[in-house]
Amino acid sequence: MRKKFIMPINIMKRILRDEGAENVSLESAEALSKVIEEKSRQLAKKAVELTRYNKRKTVKARDIELANKM
Repeated sequence: MRKKFIMPINIMKRILRDEGAENVSLESAEALSKVIEEKSRQLAKKAVELTRYNKRKTVKARDIELANKM
């Protein structure tokens, strides 16, 4: 049974090809998807912390941007 990825594998393959890869294995696309998901969750967690620190309930673009700089 294959794992379901948040980021579609065909998008990961396209990103790798856009960056110059001639051939892209399924495993490499899955690995990229996993890494992006992990990084996205870390970023989201920091952004939510910033939102709460500022006594807001809505995560704003500036929270994401600031969390990315941290």
